[in-house]
Amino acid sequence: LLERSLHFAKLDGTARSQKKSLFTSTKVRSHFTETDLRQLTPRRLEHLKERGFLTIKAKVGRSPLEEAEYCNRRAPVFRDFRWRFDFNGEGGRAFVSALHPELRGRIDFLEDPDEYQARSWKKLSREFRVAIAYDQPRGGRGPSFYAGIRVLKPARHSLRPRRRDLLT
Repeated sequence: LLERSLHFAKLDGTARSQKKSLFTSTKVRSHFTETDLRQLTPRRLEHLKERGFLTIKAKVGRSPLEEAEYCNRRAPVFRDFRWRFDFNGEGGRAFVSALHPELRGRIDFLEDPDEYQARSWKKLSREFRVAIAYDQPRGGRGPSFYAGIRVLKPARHSLRPRRRDLLT
């Protein structure tokens, strides 16, 4: 982490000395991250809205059908937010298939929805009209060959942002 921090400090210093922005093609969007979907109660969501959060990233995929049902039961409050669902490579198709269509329309993207296979990710994206993102580089061509959104984590990735990159 220290090595990455120093690297980014150097990039920032160079850019500032040249009066250039590192964010000309990169959107920095703040979201709230929740690792346990069940913690997103109506009361907690109202508190998050009061704090200015309009987008929530939820870690899901361990029990995709149960998690989708949880979201469906809370659709009246969940629909007030944009959603980023992070599956860490499992459960994406099952989750989205079971999710109410109204909530599907509130999805910014699905992150690592299933084990990477370009054909299945393209099919999932087209079938449910959702963007697919990835944050786990996998050597070779990997997801960068297909995925529309890369999620960059400065502690893990080199900062070479492209148009559809998201810094977290």
